[in-house]
Amino acid sequence: MPIRSRALRSVPEAPSEARRFVREAVADDVSRKLLNDVLLLTNELVANAVRHAGHATKDPIAVEITVDDRSIRVTVRDKGPGFDPARPGELAEEGGWGLLLVEMLSSRWGVETRDTGTDVWFEVDRESRST
Repeated sequence: MPIRSRALRSVPEAPSEARRFVREAVADDVSRKLLNDVLLLTNELVANAVRHAGHATKDPIAVEITVDDRSIRVTVRDKGPGFDPARPGELAEEGGWGLLLVEMLSSRWGVETRDTGTDVWFEVDRESRST
């Protein structure tokens, strides 16, 4: 399947827009559990981009999704400076748990810093979430 992408504004509604986009892209092709995991992880990455990338509302956040027979990959691209994935933020009752969820629920994830911003991505293997 080709890569599908959507540009979102950096606003509080961006995570729900990203979930809607991902649901439309894969809902008929995956199990409910897999879809729920992918939606949750997408929400976390987009929310982090809105909160922590340090850009203006006009700066876009891009969400890309690729689905094949083996896995689903979601990439969230923003203009922020990036971060070291080995040093996630502090955990607190009110936040800081998003990357821990990504670590726990994804098959793989990473951060790629580019001259124009940062890509944070995750992959979820389809066979491990078939029920």
